[in-house]
Amino acid sequence: MSETNEKIAKLMFETEDSSEMAKDIVDIYNNKYVYLGTACIKDIIDENSCYEKINDGIIGKKLSDGTYSYFAVEADTSNRVFSYGFYNPNGDWTVKKQESLAKKIKSTDVQQSDEWVFKYLSFNNLETEKKLQKLTVSKMKAFIIGLKCAI
Repeated sequence: MSETNEKIAKLMFETEDSSEMAKDIVDIYNNKYVYLGTACIKDIIDENSCYEKINDGIIGKKLSDGTYSYFAVEADTSNRVFSYGFYNPNGDWTVKKQESLAKKIKSTDVQQSDEWVFKYLSFNNLETEKKLQKLTVSKMKAFIIGLKCAI
């Protein structure tokens, strides 16, 4: 492994261009979940007509009552990377409705408002989630499509 690493390091710093590329690769790795989530969102919209773009970094499935089940990339530095749940563009959910939707997420730490009922997935959650171990693009897309709130 050491020999391979030395070869890679040499390639990374052979020219100024490759040195800049190495910095970009490090940035991608450090923000891998944000980049991965964004790429998966684009793929899902392209491949699956029941999802639509709600906003930058947010996709959703429109439900029969005009609300959405959604998935979002949260480019946040406080260990929040994704959120998922329900979105109400009218912003008029009652507390009873919020509680009903929170139960559908089937998780702890669900946050509620008259517009959003959601759960954050942190970097740590992603790395321990059994479905996402040895993470690939296809596993992440399947995870997003299979979220319990996406009814």
